[in-house]
Amino acid sequence: MKMIKKMLVTSILIILALSLYANFVHNELFSSKNDLPNLDTTSYGKGISISFKSGQYTLKGNLLVPKASGRKFPAIIFNVGSAVSSYASNYTKFLDSLFEKNLPLDSVALLYFDKRGIGRSEGKWCSTSFEERAADVKTAADYLKTLSNIDTNKIAVVGHSQGGVDCTNMPG
Repeated sequence: MKMIKKMLVTSILIILALSLYANFVHNELFSSKNDLPNLDTTSYGKGISISFKSGQYTLKGNLLVPKASGRKFPAIIFNVGSAVSSYASNYTKFLDSLFEKNLPLDSVALLYFDKRGIGRSEGKWCSTSFEERAADVKTAADYLKTLSNIDTNKIAVVGHSQGGVDCTNMPG
C-alpha cells in the first residue's frame, strides 16, 4: 500500500514538473487545448457545483468529471495557498496550465474548492490551523468517496504553499 502511494505521489510530481516545464519554458509548443470529446462539456470550465461539510463549515467548489461510462475515475483534489486566494479567480491560469491543458480530462476528475471564508465557503481562513486545513482536504476526499464514478483508491491531493501570511486585519 505504501509503495502504491509513493508511486502515485511520484507520478503526480512528474506530471507537475512536466506541466510547469511545458507551459512556462516551452509554452509555444503546448499552447492549445485538445478537443476532449469524452469530457462532460456541460460542466467543463465551470465544473459541477459541489459542497461538503467540514466540521461546522460548508465548503464549496467545483468538480470536473468525465462523462459517466460505467467506470470509476481517479481524482485530484487541489488545495489553494494562503491569503485571499480562490481557485475560481486567483488560480485559474495556474490550474489551466497545471491540470486542464496537460491531464487526460477524459479519464481523471478534478475537485477544486475554496478554503474557509473564501468564495462561497463558510468560515474564516485566517483563524484556520494547518491541521484544520488538512481536515478540510480529508473531508473533500471523503466527499469524493461518496460518488459512484470515483475510484476511491485513487484520490490524490495537490496544493500550493500556504505561505507565512500575517492575518491581522485581513478579510476572510
